[in-house]
Amino acid sequence: MVGISEGATVLVHGEDISSRIPGKDFDLDGLRFAVTEALNKTMAWLGYVLPDTRFAIRFSGRLDSSVVPPLTAKFLNDVLAFSFSLISEDDVHTWPKGTAPEKLTNVSEDLLSAFEVARSLGIPLFPVFRTSDGVLAIIPTAVKLCQHWRDFNVH
Repeated sequence: MVGISEGATVLVHGEDISSRIPGKDFDLDGLRFAVTEALNKTMAWLGYVLPDTRFAIRFSGRLDSSVVPPLTAKFLNDVLAFSFSLISEDDVHTWPKGTAPEKLTNVSEDLLSAFEVARSLGIPLFPVFRTSDGVLAIIPTAVKLCQHWRDFNVH
């Protein structure tokens, strides 16, 4: 795992839980506590060292990405959320006119969930919309640009 310390990228040692085989000695509550503590400490540290920084988070509103927004809202001063959704051509023209996301004809459930989570936390959510045709058109370019030429890939 990589972290940043005093402006330099440093290796942060941790445990790769994907290599653990659950057994009778596996302590789920201990793991939950350790992960919660690590996330709280990380967010508190970010808020301390970067108090005037605007943070952008990407989330779908589903369980996996709904863990970070409450922590960011708790520890960071300026947080914006972004969520992606495919929409129809009709919706591309309707959205700028102020149509509520719930009223769009082809918006994803993930985006609707993201809006609910963001509203409940008081975090502004900015949708990122694309049409299916628009996404399909850039796949060849994205594959070329995102191809990793080493033994690892950074997202």
